[in-house]
Amino acid sequence: MYERLENLLKKPAAFGHDTTEALWNDDYISGQMLKYHLDPDAEPASRKAGFIAESIEWIRDYFQVNISFSICDFGCGPGLYANELARTPCTVTGIDFSVRSIAYAQAVADKEHLNATYINSNYLDYSSDARHDLITIIYLDFCVLSYEQRLQLLALSSAHLKPNGKLLFDVHSARHFASADESIHFMRHGEGGFWSPNPCYEFKCTWKYEDQQLILDKRSIIESEQIKEIFIWKQCYETASLKALLHDSGFKIVDLFADVRGRSYNNNADEYAVVAEKI
Repeated sequence: MYERLENLLKKPAAFGHDTTEALWNDDYISGQMLKYHLDPDAEPASRKAGFIAESIEWIRDYFQVNISFSICDFGCGPGLYANELARTPCTVTGIDFSVRSIAYAQAVADKEHLNATYINSNYLDYSSDARHDLITIIYLDFCVLSYEQRLQLLALSSAHLKPNGKLLFDVHSARHFASADESIHFMRHGEGGFWSPNPCYEFKCTWKYEDQQLILDKRSIIESEQIKEIFIWKQCYETASLKALLHDSGFKIVDLFADVRGRSYNNNADEYAVVAEKI
C-alpha cells in the first residue's frame, strides 16, 4: 500500500501522460460533463451561459460573421458556441471526441435545421477539403496540449484556414503560473459524485514545472475495484513566447483581449485571449 501511494503521489514527467480523451469518453464522467455543460450557472465544463452569450455576440461583431462565413470550432463540446453561431446564420463545423457531446450538438442542429456539421474525432486528426474564415479553440483548450501537439494543431489550423483566416483561442497567463502553489489534498466522496457513481477517495495533486511554466492538476480516484488517474495539464504563456510560437507556425498576433468576450487586455489577469492571422 505504501509503495502504491508513493507512485500515486509521485510527480510525473511533463506531459508524460495524456488522459484527456479517456476522461471525456468515460461512461460515467462524460455524462457528468454533459450535465455541467448544460447547466447555465456551472463552469467545470463550459463557461456560464451569460459569458457564452456575450462571447458569441462579440465574435459575430468582431469577425463580421455572415451567411457566407465559415467557422470551425475545435473542442466544440455540445455545440453551445457552434449552434448559436450557426443561427447567425453561417456555416459551422464542430469537432470533439466526446461521443455524448457531439450527439447532443448534432441533435440540436438537426432539430433546428442549422447549417452545422459535427465530427466525433480528436481535432488533431482533422482533415478536410473545407477552408474556414475562423477557427476557434475556446476555454483554455490550447493549454492542455503538449508542445508537439501545439505545433500539430497550428499546422492543421493553417492548412484549413482561408488566406488571412483567423484563429481565436484563450490561454493561461504567466501570472496564473506565478500565483499557483504546489499542494496535495485528500478527500472522500459519497455515491453519485462527479468522478464516480460509487463512494470513492480522491487525491488531488498540483505540481509546477518552473522551467516550462507548466502546471499539472492530477486526480487519483480510488474506488473499491479500480483506480483512475486523470492528468489535467495547464501550459501558461507569456505573450512574447506565444508570439514566437505562432510566428514559427505561420501566424501573427493581431489582437489580445482579456477573454473571448473581447474585454480589454490586462497583463495582470490569469488568462487572456488571442486573435492570430494566417500569414
